[in-house]
Amino acid sequence: MNTLIVEIPDSNHVDYIANMVGKLNGVSSVKIQDEATLKLISGLPYTNEERITSVRKSMEDVRANNLITAQELKKRVATW
Repeated sequence: MNTLIVEIPDSNHVDYIANMVGKLNGVSSVKIQDEATLKLISGLPYTNEERITSVRKSMEDVRANNLITAQELKKRVATW
């Protein structure tokens, strides 16, 4: 499978261009993705920047000793 990425500055023509690409010989499917979707990490509901922020926050929590063990977590969950 090959991927063709077309950047279209005028969103009014997206459907027209997708239709034309779909008519090309050998094209089996056409997927439309907006810019926000392209920035998402596959399988995750957030962007790479948000993921980096999350990891940095986690690292700060570890350095500040804001953590619990797996055993402590199991005890807490058991009381819910």
